[in-house]
Amino acid sequence: MPMTAAARLARRLQVFSPVEMAALSDRAGVQRKIGARARARRKIGATAYMLLCSAAGIDAATGAPATVVPRAGATIVWWMFGSGLFLTRTIKRLDLRLAANLVGVSAATLSRAERCHPVAVESFLRISDFIGIPAESFLCFTQNTNCNTLKVKEPADARLRQLVTAAPR
Repeated sequence: MPMTAAARLARRLQVFSPVEMAALSDRAGVQRKIGARARARRKIGATAYMLLCSAAGIDAATGAPATVVPRAGATIVWWMFGSGLFLTRTIKRLDLRLAANLVGVSAATLSRAERCHPVAVESFLRISDFIGIPAESFLCFTQNTNCNTLKVKEPADARLRQLVTAAPR
């Protein structure tokens, strides 16, 4: 039976002392208790898993040493992940149940992922593999999960009026 993602991470984290584990958690940008949970092979969220893997220098999908390590402090962009899943499923002309069987997760899990809700680490990794994009590609480092969408601070017409009144005559 293949080793689970949580087991791979826990095995890698066993070499760290509690003090080193606290420093690793800080470097990853996750709470120390989340790092301790991961080291104890308990459930953690997919984002925390990805961050701890990057801080420990291992590939999130395989457990092998990582050649390219993402920056700490990233979050998974769930809407992008769900959109990628929907597009892949649509292109392959698969209904939800058939796609779930191919991926190896339940139809409910696949539906949750497609609706941009967080899923478990194992499901996240399996679905990323199904989509054909590395799991690290769904991480956002800028905290701007809407990419280039800017938040408007004031209505455009008010700004335009201000510019017109301030212009020299």
